Amino acid sequence: LGNHFMIIEKVLPTPPQITAWCNPNTGIGADGIITLQWLNENPQMIIHNANGTRAIMCGNGIRCLVHHLHRKLGTQLANPVLIHTDAGERPCTWKDSHQGFQVEVNMGQATQIKEMCLTAPQSTYAGIFLSMGNPHWVTFEPSAWQQHRTVGPALSNHSEFRITEGCNIEFVSPQ
Repeated sequence: LGNHFMIIEKVLPTPPQITAWCNPNTGIGADGIITLQWLNENPQMIIHNANGTRAIMCGNGIRCLVHHLHRKLGTQLANPVLIHTDAGERPCTWKDSHQGFQVEVNMGQATQIKEMCLTAPQSTYAGIFLSMGNPHWVTFEPSAWQQHRTVGPALSNHSEFRITEGCNIEFVSPQ
């Protein structure tokens, strides 16, 4: 899916450690650090962004964690496995087959759904804001996708999201 995470167990790293480890020039260049801890015999995912801030939830990160747990525990891993996150419990169903390892995450119901226009360099884009435990803004505008390398970072750090320390930006292109 394009994300790179470092998974560590038990020890919660400090923000300076996280930024150092995630630095692409002097560290491993990860998108974030996932810390695996155990809560009542169930795995708990604590995720930090590359800048050291704690994230509430990450769909791709939880999939990586389930894959890590499967490699560690094999068929002893419950299926579905319940992962504790800062956004609540997330049941994850996994399948290991000749097609590869797959994880389906029940992300729950989207909340805080509202239409929202955002302005990035030279354009305004219509989209939908929603939360899946962490903030997302989705646009179906083709012009946004054509400029996604500049529009994405600008929108992710838009002043509208200053309270949430950023937002996941998705560009959807109907096929």
